[in-house]
This record gives sequence, structure tokens and C-alpha cells, in this order.
Amino acid sequence: MKTTIEFFHTASPWNIVWAHGVNSAAMLDRMLNDPNIMMIEGDVSSNENGDIIMAHPPEKSSDLLFFDWVRRCVSAGKGIKPDFKEAGIIDRALEFIADEGIRVPVFVNADVIAGPNCDETVIDPDWFISLCRRYLPASVLSLGFCVGAGADYSFHEKQNMVQSMRNTALACTGDVTICLCTSYLRDNYELFLRYLFDLDVSFTLWNFEPVTHELAEWIKDRFPEDRCFYDFKDQTGEPLRI
Repeated sequence: MKTTIEFFHTASPWNIVWAHGVNSAAMLDRMLNDPNIMMIEGDVSSNENGDIIMAHPPEKSSDLLFFDWVRRCVSAGKGIKPDFKEAGIIDRALEFIADEGIRVPVFVNADVIAGPNCDETVIDPDWFISLCRRYLPASVLSLGFCVGAGADYSFHEKQNMVQSMRNTALACTGDVTICLCTSYLRDNYELFLRYLFDLDVSFTLWNFEPVTHELAEWIKDRFPEDRCFYDFKDQTGEPLRI
């Protein structure tokens, strides 16, 4: 986390502006030309030909290849956060990033712990962590909960999910960030406070639904500002800035 803050010459991770879900050529063009954007997040999957593309499942096509996405972001001096949606492409993708000799911040993300409305994860945590540390030992390891669609985002009947995240993070070396969705922050805040806040990790908060300034301020008042990134969109789909 310290390296990321230093790279962008800012005092706090809260000052870093993210672009979320940058999966098309047009959106990438727009974010690369925005001088305020520092980190770019995108979803990494594959098409029917086995090409690694920028697309969020169930979408199986894209006008943006992963390799082009990486190179263009890096050339513009933006940090990258590939969010891997399939296990079978991770090895090739990480090897490519490692071979590029990238000097910008790299967050490598996957949903490795089952969360609300999700019975099992797509990507095994131990395998994912070992690959990340083999290819990109200096990257920020970004660990997320697999969250399915549904109205109930409560962890209270499934505290073992939060405990599993805790145990996984404790076993990691190097920089680690735990990703939490704003849809379940209020209802589960006490659980996260109890199981996660004492860990030597940062937090990356992101949203399904638009984040209001009121919710953003609620979060800022309760989460440790010195180790909390936020990857938010506002009601228009644009990066939310505070």
C-alpha cells in the first residue's frame, strides 16, 4: 500500500481515484484521457476462442484484449487492477504482466472466499495466492468475497465466511487488500470490525449500486482512512470523487 501511495504522490489511499469495470475500448480511451484517474480496474475472462479479454461474465465477447488493456494503461502511467473471473487464464495473464516489467502499481484480484448468495468460489485461494506470489511478488494481493445476486447480503448466519477471509489473509505474505462491497457494509460492519480490522491489510471498497456521498462519508468515518482504497461509481456510472 505504501508503494501505491508513494507512486501517486498522495498522503492517503482515499485520495486515489479509481475507474471500475473498464472493459471496453471506448471506456478505456475515456479513462486514460482523464488526468484524475490513477487506478484502472477491469474484469478479465475469455471468449469462445480462448482469447483473454476484458469482459464480465456472462459476457463472452469484447472489443478489448487483456494484453492491450495492460499495455495501454501502463503506457499512460495508470495503475492496474485485473479482476480475474476464470481460473484457467490466470497463469498466462500473470506471466504476461511479469514479462512486461511493469513499474506502475498492480493489484491482482480474484473472489476467493464464498460470500452471501454464493455457495462456492470459482478460484481456489491457495492456488491463486501462490501464482500471484510466483509471478508478481511485489503486487498487491487483492482478495474478494464471491457475492451472488440476491436481496440478502448478511454474513451474520455465516460468520465462517468472514473467518475464512481472516485466515486466508493471515497466511499471506506481502501487500494484501481485502475487497468489500458497499451493498453489505452497513449490515455487516460489526463483523468486519471484529474479524478483519486488526489484520495488517488494507481494504478496497467497491460498489454494485451507486454510492451516494452520504454513504461514502459514513464509510470514511468508520473505516481506517490510512489503509482504505475506494473504487466507487456515482449514480451516473462515473468514478466518485470526495
